Amino acid sequence: MTTIAVRELRANLMKVFEEIKHGAKIQITSRGKVVAQLV
Repeated sequence: MTTIAVRELRANLMKVFEEIKHGAKIQITSRGKVVAQLV
């Protein structure tokens, strides 16, 4: 599972959505704590 910060998600939103579409699982962190999981 990939972990990225909220800031990185904002900067690369479409790339992240493409990865999820192809089966990636991603954890979103804010200030070092997991706040969401995208599957």
